[in-house]
Amino acid sequence: MSLLFFILAFSACNKEENFHIDLSGDWQFRIDSLDVGESEDWFAENFNEVVSLPGSMAENGKGNEITVNTNWTGNMWNDSLWYKDPHMEKYRKKGNVKVPFWLTPMKEYKGAAWYQRQVSIPSSWNNKNVNLHLERVHWESTVWIDGKQMGVQNSLGTSHNYNLKDVLTAGEHTITIRVDNRVKDINVGVDAHSISDNTQSNWNGIIGNIELTTTPKVALGDVKLYPDV
Repeated sequence: MSLLFFILAFSACNKEENFHIDLSGDWQFRIDSLDVGESEDWFAENFNEVVSLPGSMAENGKGNEITVNTNWTGNMWNDSLWYKDPHMEKYRKKGNVKVPFWLTPMKEYKGAAWYQRQVSIPSSWNNKNVNLHLERVHWESTVWIDGKQMGVQNSLGTSHNYNLKDVLTAGEHTITIRVDNRVKDINVGVDAHSISDNTQSNWNGIIGNIELTTTPKVALGDVKLYPDV
């Protein structure tokens, strides 16, 4: 009897479905400094550069070189002593720019950037809800699947989640994500700690979990408990 139970349990483990696809790793990449990607349908193109996600553009060595003309997000007025103090002169030279009260990154960029990769969806995911989970996006994201836009989300405090049911069917698909870290509709203020250069800095990228998950189309979505006091 115990042998039969072991065989059945082993068989069940072998047939266990995969409900998760980790999307971390290499992504194709393209900078959209002129903000023309959407009008030129970049979501239908392939990109030549490669970055590693989770990660920021600065971590991947992408963006603008730091110079005395860098347009920082935080307030550093042009009459600041840093710009004219002779003791700071060596830190204003090209290749050695250092701002004492800034978290001076190796690269700086504010604007749109595009990330893209291919994914293979197993047949067992058919007729299920599929969710694209993007954690710690900085900060507006727009998602396309095979050139079809899935929506836009703009949040610094919570993960971005896209419901892709009936879109990610079994087979090969292309996921394209446009991330824009400019201060736009949600203006937290140029010196807010979430984007200021003297705290976190205003980076572009996705630095948390990036994954696809699936659940049955009929599933518990909200559970409430009402105790009888």
